[in-house]
Amino acid sequence: MNKFVKILIGLVVLVVVIFAGAAIFVSTLAANKYRPQIIAAVEKATGRTVELKGPISFSLGLGGVRVSIQDASIGNPTWASRKDMAGMGEFTVGVGLLPLLNHSVSINELTIKNADILMETNAAGQHNWDFSNPANKQPAVEEKAAASSSGSTPSISVDKLAITDSKLAMRDATGKVSSYNVSSLTIGMQGGGAELKFTGSANGAPVTVDVKTGLQNLMGHAPFPFDADVTYDIYHLTAKGTADMGASKADISEYKVEAGKSTITGTMKASWATRPSVRGTLTSTHLDPADFKSKQAAAAETPAPAAPGKSAGAKRMFSDAPLPLDGLKSADAAFDVSIADLVMGKGDLKNITAKLDLDKGNLVIAPVKADIGGSTINMQVKLNAAASPAQLTVGIKGDGVDLGDLQKLGDMAPFMTGKASADIELSGSGDSQHAIASSLGGIITVTAEKGEILTGAAADVSSALATIFNPKGGNAALNCLAARFVAKGGVLTDNGILIDSVPTTVAGKGSVNLGAETVNLVLNAKTKLVDIGGLVPPLDIEGTLSDPSYSVGATQVVKNLVGQLTSGNIDVLSSSVPDIQTAPAGQNACVYTLDHPQKATQSTILPAGAAGKASQQIQNLGNSLVKGLFGK
Repeated sequence: MNKFVKILIGLVVLVVVIFAGAAIFVSTLAANKYRPQIIAAVEKATGRTVELKGPISFSLGLGGVRVSIQDASIGNPTWASRKDMAGMGEFTVGVGLLPLLNHSVSINELTIKNADILMETNAAGQHNWDFSNPANKQPAVEEKAAASSSGSTPSISVDKLAITDSKLAMRDATGKVSSYNVSSLTIGMQGGGAELKFTGSANGAPVTVDVKTGLQNLMGHAPFPFDADVTYDIYHLTAKGTADMGASKADISEYKVEAGKSTITGTMKASWATRPSVRGTLTSTHLDPADFKSKQAAAAETPAPAAPGKSAGAKRMFSDAPLPLDGLKSADAAFDVSIADLVMGKGDLKNITAKLDLDKGNLVIAPVKADIGGSTINMQVKLNAAASPAQLTVGIKGDGVDLGDLQKLGDMAPFMTGKASADIELSGSGDSQHAIASSLGGIITVTAEKGEILTGAAADVSSALATIFNPKGGNAALNCLAARFVAKGGVLTDNGILIDSVPTTVAGKGSVNLGAETVNLVLNAKTKLVDIGGLVPPLDIEGTLSDPSYSVGATQVVKNLVGQLTSGNIDVLSSSVPDIQTAPAGQNACVYTLDHPQKATQSTILPAGAAGKASQQIQNLGNSLVKGLFGK
């Protein structure tokens, strides 16, 4: 027995000595003399040109043969945008010895450092990293490999891939390039399958990726389950499902996207065999678009400080930057959407249901239903990105909606309430927000009744605006409202603006130029306290949409007031503001008055006996108005 043990020990020692000797022998080989053979082997396996410019070294370990190469590059298919798919500062590959006996290449280590890698997809859906696709081979390399071939090509498997301190770019079929800085990227077999881990940045924002799969061979095409966890900038994504790389499809049984306090969940089926497409569901309990504004986007919107002595300029509402229309044209999608709470402006839309369909660049979101307050509005959005220029159509209809809630959706502090109806039909064309806004045509109609004018909130906009609705101050009951605009070429021209409250009737006239982003409106008021006509000054709303100015004709007010008070009699001037007519039951009185115009009440002269009382009323009213002459 002792003799057997000694023999066994001797054999082990012999094996160790032989292996050690082989390792020493391999490590001392003049590896550079085998450069042509190495190049030929890699070119035969990949069908691409290979350049090995730096030194080459061999080593032998328990895992097999290890080859390290400095300053290497591998070529691209002829359709790619540049000569090389990758340039590598250091490239190390480890190959198992036993699999070679079965005419297979098992790569147990593939490490790349200081690399510049560009992964591309062309319009035909070909990928430059797919070495198994004959269309991606380089003909000259293929001919050379065939001429030197003495047998069948061995099968290749990869167990581990690691990339560090490198640059990775991905160019899609439209030519758009996404850039990544790779601190560490590892793909290797862990327990039940392959796992991918990534830390680095994408287009300047930090990224981490951890994807666990059931994939048994990194070069294989069998379907496999996956569990992904990804962070990018302010976003966090998790997803589970099954991927079938051979069939170019994935079935995501659940996904979740988080940003700030917003969350989106759902299911999805994706396919990229020919034209990429996704279908699924999108559900959210709370969604605030502001949560999805990345740190980079927020920084980009921060205006640069103005030069000394110069204005920073007005903030633009409609950007000239091209819309991402190519993304809409590059894939198809269909989703059932359900959102419990969507933040819009200073308000919320509740219980949103919608169907989204994107087909060859034609996006249709319809029908859309949403609750605002206790009422429901119906919407539809159509954007045909395949047209040149892109065509946009928006429709919104709602009845019985609170007017204050509508103002909140427009990011305004509400200063009017009431039972409102809205009918908006707009269409335009262009490849940027500004181009579409500059071409809009259609109608905007908003009516309301039985509400209240909150003059305190109106004063926050302009003290003159508050005064024109109620010169005596305090809130005022709103009888009716009608605001109608016709849009053509991006210019909204009034088709009647009339607001009637207990203290005053206000008529408006003017336009809003969306292309120039300017407003030019005039509000004329007629008080019901005493008909003083021209004494109530017009309110001019002018300037930019982002920062309008409110002003009144102070000179004319003072002239009228002084002249009338010193005359002994008060000449009550006629007004351009119509008298509100009694509308048939069920009709809005302001709308009825605009559609059935009548001449306003004629001017009259107050008798001398009533002048004192009227003078005091006028003086009190004048004091209120003058206080608001130089409001915001």
